[in-house]
Amino acid sequence: MAKPFYSFDVSAFDWFLNDAAGHYEKTAPTVETWLDQVAGRLRDGSVTIRELSQVQTLLENDTWMDAHGAANLAYKAMSEFGLLPGNVTLAF
Repeated sequence: MAKPFYSFDVSAFDWFLNDAAGHYEKTAPTVETWLDQVAGRLRDGSVTIRELSQVQTLLENDTWMDAHGAANLAYKAMSEFGLLPGNVTLAF
């Protein structure tokens, strides 16, 4: 069996997801929903490197992305996976 070429600290990433969800809980609840979805895929092993990278863009240089930009990122990411809430329609 071949060893994976890419690994990361799942516990640290899970901590980051929780921290980010807490940060956006009141200002951008859609981000919290998206991060919960990513956490589920992290637990079941179906998370993608692209998703990990997208989530990490929420915090750059110790500064959180503004709520509007984070919500836009979340909507686009959920749309890619067909996981948008039923009451949401995107214009792009």
